[in-house]
Parts: sequence; C-alpha cells; structure tokens
Amino acid sequence: MRRLAIRLAESSRRSASLRPRSIDGSRGTRLRPELLLILLLGWPAWFSGAAAQESAPLPAPDTGVFEILSSQQRVGIEKFSIRPNESGWVVTGELQLQAPGGGRVSETSSLTLNSSLHPTFYERVQKSPMEARLAVQFGPTETILEMTAGEADPYQQIFLLPKDQLAVLDTNFFHHFALLLRLYDRARGMAQPLNVFIPQEALPGVVHLQYLDRGPLPGGQSTVELDHFQVVTDELQIEIWATTEGAIQRISIPQANLEVVRQ
Repeated sequence: MRRLAIRLAESSRRSASLRPRSIDGSRGTRLRPELLLILLLGWPAWFSGAAAQESAPLPAPDTGVFEILSSQQRVGIEKFSIRPNESGWVVTGELQLQAPGGGRVSETSSLTLNSSLHPTFYERVQKSPMEARLAVQFGPTETILEMTAGEADPYQQIFLLPKDQLAVLDTNFFHHFALLLRLYDRARGMAQPLNVFIPQEALPGVVHLQYLDRGPLPGGQSTVELDHFQVVTDELQIEIWATTEGAIQRISIPQANLEVVRQ
C-alpha cells in the first residue's frame, strides 16, 4: 500500500495527483519526529511489560490546558474538553501556536464518539495562516474524509477501517492521546495494539500502548503519583503520565524534542 503522506522535502508543494481510494488499516503507523513537528506548525503535509493495575477506571470527563514546548521553548497552548452527552462523548480542542518566522497557527477540532468510544464524526478547522477544513464521517462500512483549503476543489477519500478499538489520533492535538488511554484494557496489561486513524496524513495504522508503572513525574518536581504509559509507533516512542481517571498531566516525545505539560 502506497503511503499518501507527502515527504518532508515535498511539504511545500500541493499534490494534484492524489485521488480517492479505499484503504484498509493493516500497516503500522509511522509518526516520524520531523513530520510531527511539521504537522504541529502547518496544515497537513499530504495536502500543502508491566503488570496491569487491579481495576480499570471508567471514562471520566476532563477539561484543561496544555503548554506545548519545543526544545524547552514554549511554542503554544492547547485548550481541550472531553465530556459526555446523550449519545456518547464530545471531544473538542483549540490550538494556538507560534510558527517559525513569527506567524501564528490557529486551529480547532471537534470529535464525537458513541458510548463505546468509537468515533462517529471528526472535524478540524484551520483559521490561520490559511483557512481550511477537514471532516471525517465514520460510517458502518465506509469512512469518508473530505478536505477543503482556500479556493481549491474539495478533496475526498474513502477508507475501510476496523470497527473495534479505533481512535482518532490527530497529531496536532495532544488531548487525543487521552482517548487512547481510555481504550487500554488494564485487566490484560502488557503492550496492546490499538487501531488509529491519522486524519491529516490520510493514514490508518496501529500503535502499541503499554502501562509501565505508577509514580511521580521524573525530575522530582512533584511527589504526586501518576500512571506512566508508553505509546510505540514504527519510529516514535511517546511517554505519557496521567491520573488513574486518564487525565493526562505530561507527554514527552524525546525524538521530536517535544514536551506537553498540563497547566
């Protein structure tokens, strides 16, 4: 299966050759460190073993603000909300980043899930530096992605995605990692494969999530004990510390020199 994401060296050009086609979710997810940084500071590149704890927590609402640090320098903030509604869950985010050269990136996201935490609809809107919209409708048989940017014609693509253990992982919004934690089965423990869909790369895949241990954050800044998880992709290792209810307190991605800290 040919990867649809444009390589880093081509990220400044819009690809006119992409066409809708069906894709299954069988390949591994490749979140490269350099690509992660590009995705954070611009529109999608493809378009111009520890034992488990005794009990699993129930999904819990969460609202907060993340401070995003690149090479120990603050580059932006992310506000987010994870809350229940009458049919399941609504997850929203607002991202403000300072791009290289002084420009600003402003984006919002909205994700709806059913009571089993399966995604039903996702929308991401970029307000600056250019106007663009990405929408994903998750259907019973097909998932349809549509994107519009500026005055360009809408781009549409159809996917055949797994029906179980599926999470949206838009790597511009770090609160989406909290949804991965809510899918983790603590009774099973160990590393568990989870199906993910990365909208801005038009890419389905698999990540492995593992609970490692419980303790304070490294560095001795706090004595509060947190659950330590690790997400492993083909090329990235992501460290996550969260409360027992799944509220993320810190994310560390050493290969990308990125730190995300809850305010």
